[in-house]
Amino acid sequence: MKRFFLLMISLITVILLVVSCEKGEKTVRVPLFLVNKAVAKEFPVDKNLVLARALLENPKVSFSDERLIMDLDYKISLAGNKSEGKTKVSSAVSYDSATREVYLTNLSVDEIRNKDGSLVEKGRIYDVINELLANYLAKKPVYEMEEKYKDYEILGIKIEKGSLYVTVKN
Repeated sequence: MKRFFLLMISLITVILLVVSCEKGEKTVRVPLFLVNKAVAKEFPVDKNLVLARALLENPKVSFSDERLIMDLDYKISLAGNKSEGKTKVSSAVSYDSATREVYLTNLSVDEIRNKDGSLVEKGRIYDVINELLANYLAKKPVYEMEEKYKDYEILGIKIEKGSLYVTVKN
């Protein structure tokens, strides 16, 4: 995940460089391929949890109207039982101007399907994936404004109409 944070820093740095030529407020759309590239570098996520081992891999990022969506492959070994398939996770994106950090917020597991495509009922598999998300992604900043960009102000980061936008002011 540290690489994801660094790649998000790189993406926002590129945006800041692009808008540095002009004074004032600018809103820039971050291309989806850059977001996918950043996320792909953070996977696979392979963690040992209490009584379980979980692997998340092969992320594919898209955006709904207001949320970041990640489709992931999962493999979970839970008390000797193995399960694998695909899961859909969604998140909002928020910026804390006091700390100058960007966070993924309101992470949720929207859907889990077994290898055969059947829906997994809510239960321990959901709990394991939620625990992995809560301990691995939540609460960690994905970007902190670097000192050399202290003259830039991030006015907002939002997902709107299926795209990620960053608004900056210099």
